[in-house]
Amino acid sequence: ARVPDNDRNLFSLGVGHNLGDGWGLDAGYMYVSFDDRKINSNVPFGTYGGDPNGTNAYNGKYKAHVHIFGLGVTKSFE
Repeated sequence: ARVPDNDRNLFSLGVGHNLGDGWGLDAGYMYVSFDDRKINSNVPFGTYGGDPNGTNAYNGKYKAHVHIFGLGVTKSFE
């Protein structure tokens, strides 16, 4: 519904490798786990000028997790 603003845990790791001649390769991974969130509002939709924040427009139970991958290639000129 909206970006979860609840507690979260982030876990990441990365590796890098020198390929020679100034070239390098880097890779990374991050896992983000959000705490579950439950919204149960009795305020009718549109009460706040149509803004669903704080209304029952988004009632429900929300679960979220994210997987982020990164890959980088570098070249240094010396």
